[in-house]
Amino acid sequence: MLAFASGDPRFTLGTSHLGNDALSSIRIVTVADRQVHVVTAGTALDVSPLFTPDGRSLLFVSNRDGSRDVYHIAITRRGESRGNAHRLTSGLNAHSIDLSGDGRTLTYSAYSPYAHLWSEGGAVERVTTTTLQAANPEFSPDGNSIAFDEFGNGENLILVTTRSERGAPWSAARRIGAHAGGSDPSWSPDGRWVAYVLDGIRLVSPAGESDQLVVPRTSGPDGIGPVFAYWSADSRTLYYKGSDTRDRSSIWAVPVTGGTPRLLIRFDDPARPSTRREFATDGKRIYFSIGDQRSDLWLMELRAR
Repeated sequence: MLAFASGDPRFTLGTSHLGNDALSSIRIVTVADRQVHVVTAGTALDVSPLFTPDGRSLLFVSNRDGSRDVYHIAITRRGESRGNAHRLTSGLNAHSIDLSGDGRTLTYSAYSPYAHLWSEGGAVERVTTTTLQAANPEFSPDGNSIAFDEFGNGENLILVTTRSERGAPWSAARRIGAHAGGSDPSWSPDGRWVAYVLDGIRLVSPAGESDQLVVPRTSGPDGIGPVFAYWSADSRTLYYKGSDTRDRSSIWAVPVTGGTPRLLIRFDDPARPSTRREFATDGKRIYFSIGDQRSDLWLMELRAR
């Protein structure tokens, strides 16, 4: 039998998205007949599976109960799950695990990215009721619309929910992007456009009209794939961040009416990468982050129960 994680390869292998907490599932393929058996349902991040020495159990990392911890699940000889998974640890923030040959010692890497952004005061109000994942909310300039990404079931959608005034209920979300797969919506300061990422930078009106490609993805050894858009204060210029095939990120500017993008900065020092896609500018200075991702290795002794 061979155990593997299906979905969210960026959690383990990503550069700019290392540690991405999208959904994934644990599966087993039996080599003799090539049959694939689903061990976990894919309703959480489930990664880094490994067999116990007797081949009758799997250990894996999951965030189903909050933090990333080590879980155990029994496996039949046919490669099917037997019973529910049980959490073995609490609060490890484990990224990946491995087990010694005798099954008595487990090693794990602990990965902890840090980001803090808070606003206090007022009652919490639920805006969406989707059973899928909603992310990257972006307020319109007047504060009465929110654009966001909804993803799951194999596609991403750009949606907008609105209210008539502050304190009024939010409407059911409606799709505005003409193409499935978009992400990272960004309102123009004049409220006329929502920029989003899909094989480049696209613009669409809040009503879902005039969806157009402004910055295409370029190919070749140094081709740029845009990943994040930011507006100038006058809504006349789009700034965007992209990365090439060698994972070097860069920041560009282009008129909202289209034209040749202008390179502003390229992060070509491998010791000082800017892996986060977000950045900001006031038209005079560009503000961005330089990555310093760290992890530690730990050992723990396992005891049979």
